Amino acid sequence: MKHLRLRITELDGLRGIAALAVVLYHYTTRFGQKFDTNLTRTVWEFEYGRYGVDLFFIISGFVIFMTIEKVKHPGEFIYKRFIRLYPTFWFCMALTFFLMKYFGPALLKRTTEELLVNISMVPSLFGTRAIDGVYWSLLIELCFYGFMLLLLLLQLVPKMKYVGLAFLLFYFAVCFWHKYHPELYYGSLFLMGISFYKIWKGDKSWLWHLQILVALLLSLFSPHRIDFIVTALFCALFYLFVYRQAGFLRFRPLVFIGEISYALYLIHQHIGHTIQLWLIREGITNYYLLLLWPIFIMVLTAYLITTWFEKPVIDYLSNAGKKTALWN
Repeated sequence: MKHLRLRITELDGLRGIAALAVVLYHYTTRFGQKFDTNLTRTVWEFEYGRYGVDLFFIISGFVIFMTIEKVKHPGEFIYKRFIRLYPTFWFCMALTFFLMKYFGPALLKRTTEELLVNISMVPSLFGTRAIDGVYWSLLIELCFYGFMLLLLLLQLVPKMKYVGLAFLLFYFAVCFWHKYHPELYYGSLFLMGISFYKIWKGDKSWLWHLQILVALLLSLFSPHRIDFIVTALFCALFYLFVYRQAGFLRFRPLVFIGEISYALYLIHQHIGHTIQLWLIREGITNYYLLLLWPIFIMVLTAYLITTWFEKPVIDYLSNAGKKTALWN
């Protein structure tokens, strides 16, 4: 079977926006902060590009519910999530580790013991540094998958609209009577994605719109008011998408970046920063070259990983799962 799973072009366009936002944030603002330089911030920096991760969370909620409605058994859900996340993660993690070991600055080097712990994808749970800082969001993803697995086991997926409202009530209670927790904010973004998926599928229940509105308003609890503004923009973008008014998201360069976004997200930061440092040591301090060279190299590398590793491995493991899985 070729890797021709149903892909929604506009969704890849959204992934492309999210990936580019995160990359630009790391190559401008974050690089300057880490290495105490203004070279990548003199012309223009992309401080709010960090919200690309939030957009990824909304997309993930949309996609995961599209997946979960098709699985026949909790074991199938676990297997599909495993083959989608872990093989590519391990490859990118090993690539980053060895490149940093031999070429990276001391700040970005990790030990072999840390590498072994990172195999879990959740090194922070073991008090260990991540091979690359972007891995923090993967723990949030896995927690969300665990929650969805629990709903599968309890056969509550058909009651998702009520589960969502219960979560939002809990979110409100915690923030109002205790304090704001970013983890709850991230959970609301996943819930938004699920709601947008149901609307996209044609479910006319007003409860999905209500959940989106309440989740948006609850972002006002954040100490960062920009959270509300950015989340509102993401909601507007998704509404255009689910009502088939977002043809601009089919812009081919955006879709291309979206198609390679997982590998690009995993490898771009530490390797890209090492490239930027090398350029500076070679006397290249032009703002645009410090951005364009690492972006070009990382996009090319992510394309090769996606084409030669990620897609073939997922196809192979998917076929193997269909032949041997107990749920078939």
